[in-house]
Amino acid sequence: MSARLIKAGEPYRSSAFSIQGTATLHETLRPAPASFATPHAASPAHPAPFGVAEDVEVDKGTVHEAPPNTNEILAAAHAEAARLVAEAQARAAEIERAARERGRADAQAKAQTELNLAVEDLRAKLAASLDELDGLRAGMAAHAEQDLVRLALEIAKKIVHREVKVDHEVALTLARVALARLHSRATATVRLHPDDYAYVCANRERLGSEGAVEIIQDRSMGPGGCVVQSELGEIDGRIEQQFAEVERDFLSA
Repeated sequence: MSARLIKAGEPYRSSAFSIQGTATLHETLRPAPASFATPHAASPAHPAPFGVAEDVEVDKGTVHEAPPNTNEILAAAHAEAARLVAEAQARAAEIERAARERGRADAQAKAQTELNLAVEDLRAKLAASLDELDGLRAGMAAHAEQDLVRLALEIAKKIVHREVKVDHEVALTLARVALARLHSRATATVRLHPDDYAYVCANRERLGSEGAVEIIQDRSMGPGGCVVQSELGEIDGRIEQQFAEVERDFLSA
């Protein structure tokens, strides 16, 4: 290395440390060819001369961003998976709820249909039972009415039989009614119970007949009754016959 004196006022220049530009610097710092390399261990890299960092240009196109953090990727994946699972579970729950609702509605509809059929069957049976009951009621009413008629007639018979035993006017009345059915001048025979015979004979004029009337005692006659016989026929005025006609009229109505 040569050296020279620096005159006053002359700027300092050094051929060894002057920087001629980036290309000169790179040329200066380029390693020596392999043929001149020392066989010993490689020398440590020489530090860049002073001022080199200020002139080094960095190619921005060769600079890459750092890869994303693996933990962040995994966390995002887990979050997305959890969201999808939650949506699937919610959808499954909704489908299950809808299925239960449909099943409940179908079951209710089926139960209502079966109930309606059962009610209709019971209604039909009830209507048939009511019709049968109406028939039975009508029959019972008719039977009860007949029984009431018979009972009333039996009561009336007992009352009349008791009355005719003490009141002979009944025999006289029945004889007069029987003779009135005949011609006023017809000949007739009146048969009476012995207890009524004397009373009717004593009141013969009240019989109202203009024809010949013969009064005869007949123990086969019941008290209060009589039988009128003529050439036109026979009229039965016995108490028993009167009640029989009344009973026949009531029961045949």
